[in-house]
Amino acid sequence: MGDIDHFLNSLYPFTGAFVVFSLLVLWSICKYIFIEIKEYLTRPRYPVYSQEELEVIYDEAREFVHSKHRPWDYDDGFAEYLWIVHELGKDRNYLK
Repeated sequence: MGDIDHFLNSLYPFTGAFVVFSLLVLWSICKYIFIEIKEYLTRPRYPVYSQEELEVIYDEAREFVHSKHRPWDYDDGFAEYLWIVHELGKDRNYLK
């Protein structure tokens, strides 16, 4: 029995090192998963445009809304403008 007790007592420092190593590995895995989830949730859903591309889209929408003949008084042209900008902004191939 003395040899087994001596052997088990000699393993205690290695057990502590194993626990610390396991906690570090677990921490690294959790950190990696957190970063991946954060990048997935915070990425833009629509393509990101440069300022020049946005100006082209805004001008096209403005010209389209302005060119329509409107015989009535209470038309919400700004809402239509925003809708057209949104629709043109979804299609990245529109600017090509």
